[in-house]
Amino acid sequence: MGERYSWAVGIDETEGVITVEDARLAMSAFWTPAGQIVSRSGVVPAASEPGRVTATTPTPNGFVHIAPFRAVLQSVRGGGTYNVCLDSVKDINILSTPADPSNPRIDLIVWQQSDTYFGDANSNFTVRHVVGAAAPVPVDPAVSGSTDYIIRARVTVPAGTTDIEQADIANVTLPWTVATGGLLPIRTQAERDAILLPYEGMPIYRTDRDWVEIYDGGAWRVHGVAICTSVADRNAAITHPRTGQLTMITDIDCLWQYDGATSAWVPIGGGVPQAQLRQTATQTLTTGVGAPINFQVEDRDNFAGHDNVTNNSRYTAQVPGWYELNGGIAFAASGVGARVSQWNKNGAMIDGSDLAFPSAGAGLATRIPARTTQVQLAAGDYVQLVGFQDSGGPLDTFTGGGVRSSMSVKFVGT
Repeated sequence: MGERYSWAVGIDETEGVITVEDARLAMSAFWTPAGQIVSRSGVVPAASEPGRVTATTPTPNGFVHIAPFRAVLQSVRGGGTYNVCLDSVKDINILSTPADPSNPRIDLIVWQQSDTYFGDANSNFTVRHVVGAAAPVPVDPAVSGSTDYIIRARVTVPAGTTDIEQADIANVTLPWTVATGGLLPIRTQAERDAILLPYEGMPIYRTDRDWVEIYDGGAWRVHGVAICTSVADRNAAITHPRTGQLTMITDIDCLWQYDGATSAWVPIGGGVPQAQLRQTATQTLTTGVGAPINFQVEDRDNFAGHDNVTNNSRYTAQVPGWYELNGGIAFAASGVGARVSQWNKNGAMIDGSDLAFPSAGAGLATRIPARTTQVQLAAGDYVQLVGFQDSGGPLDTFTGGGVRSSMSVKFVGT
């Protein structure tokens, strides 16, 4: 049969029955609300893409084909909703109006609901083809008749064409709608943020994240354990974490919990932040000037706190808390002056963190340890191992034969 008559579009006010608008307003209560007495227009979810417009296959011709669908259309002319349906594939001959020989045009496939209640000629629901005007830069044509319609697809008709290819068809991504209280599929965070007047307890299913969010009257909250690919992914995707919120970060295989009191994420399982760094390229240190030691190799860095190239002297905390620092510096041979190691936090010396040693002698590389110390870091704070020498001239660090500078960092708690 194709397009069905929508409920309700008949009217008989002579015997005290409700008007069609009364009926539509009552029915609108069954669909996802978009306000006090309006509902969310959209497609009712189905296994395939409902209402998709496709070209003829395997050999294209002038026709397009519209898949069956059910949808809800909130009237823009009055209260209530139309429950619309196409129950079989509909074929439309786009090239019943031939292509212009010189310029392209844009045609529309629209779902349109007419209603005699608002003065239309009939109360039909129609899947329509609206023909555009050819032009060097074509635009959408105006849609005549009822203003209660949805644009489902744009079909570009190339100049002189004799068939419509799938590449000529741009299906419009339409929102989903479900029964009030049902789990509403949402494709992106932007679509979620565009929901008008969400109600407390409203549930949505984020198809891009594969998780459920519920509106608590003030913000959207992720429920269950959220799976994120990285710390950065978590910070971007979970916009309003709640106290006790759990998330699994897959690139570091670690479970985190949100602490509302400190507004911080804390690792609770699967590992804690640790790094073991080594220097593999010699570094020249100016006499009398301390310099952070650069590290080019990560034997371990499970929370991505270090970069081997950019600012490679730094370990940057991803998790707030206390960290234990260890390490050592290898200096090239020189028999003059002292050798010093110290720890810096955010570019400033950590009080009581330095160690000083004399040179090991003219023919020997000098290896000196760094103090084992603990430091409290906020997320984004960084630490560095600093080397100092006063030999009277430039002096390289030493890398060779297993002798080299190293640095280790380990999270020890909050």
